[in-house]
Amino acid sequence: MSFNPLANGPALCVIGGGRMGPALAWALQQAGFPVKALVVRSPQRRQFLQRLFPPQTLVASVKPEMIAPVDLIGLAVPDDAVAEVAAQLATFPVDWPHKFVFHLSGVLDSSVLEPLSRQGATVFSWHPILSVSADDPRQVTFADAYADVEGMTSGIDMARKISTALHMHTLGVTPEQKRALHLAAVVFANFLVGVVADIQVLFQKLELPPDVSVKPFVPLISSTLTNLQESDPASALTGPVRRGDANTVRHHLQLLQQHHADHLQRVYRLISQRLLSLAAEAGLSKEARQALQEVLRNAGSES
Repeated sequence: MSFNPLANGPALCVIGGGRMGPALAWALQQAGFPVKALVVRSPQRRQFLQRLFPPQTLVASVKPEMIAPVDLIGLAVPDDAVAEVAAQLATFPVDWPHKFVFHLSGVLDSSVLEPLSRQGATVFSWHPILSVSADDPRQVTFADAYADVEGMTSGIDMARKISTALHMHTLGVTPEQKRALHLAAVVFANFLVGVVADIQVLFQKLELPPDVSVKPFVPLISSTLTNLQESDPASALTGPVRRGDANTVRHHLQLLQQHHADHLQRVYRLISQRLLSLAAEAGLSKEARQALQEVLRNAGSES
């Protein structure tokens, strides 16, 4: 297989062979960033990736000779390993003042790369707000996603170039804002997965087919997100709490209790309490809110 990336981007090394590292390397390779090295520990993973990258670029560990010729180094490793990898790289006798180093962590800021900045490297963090579950890098789409960035001024400039090359949006943030964005990403993506897992258990008890736990609700979720983009949460709220339909909420809680879905029942009650305050903002009467509160309170005492 021939590899002909456009040679107009900075020479790149990506450290990390999970899902995000190879996906980023592949996308940037297509955008014209020559991939000089992709560090992947797993032999099986390296073998799979040989169909996408020149075999000589796939290595099991990072060494000074592979860092020397590159301009841009991305650390796509677990959060707990970022500091260790940065410290290891800082011991390499290479021309650090002419290199950019970034990590992809959502919660860590660029200060974790201080060993490299002390050597003269330009450091920054670039975190794509994106859920990557595919093992094949070709199945990951970065276009139209957002990336939050922070770090040294020239590093942020490079971060924006990366985002632009991938047709992404860039959010410049402070370290604290970065952590808040990551928390929100976990709530939007990971918490949804947890709730769906509970729904699937309930549906199995009711002998509903597996695909019913997701497919019918995709348009609903999409329309809800559209509503949230166009208005505030109180205005976007729909459903039984917004309508003050206490009997519907009671039926839901009884169903969950009947099938011993205790965890999902607790989630339902907790979120419904928050929705009550939004419903109040949207104009739900005090009497209707009190009726809903009574239903939610009784469900708690019965469970």
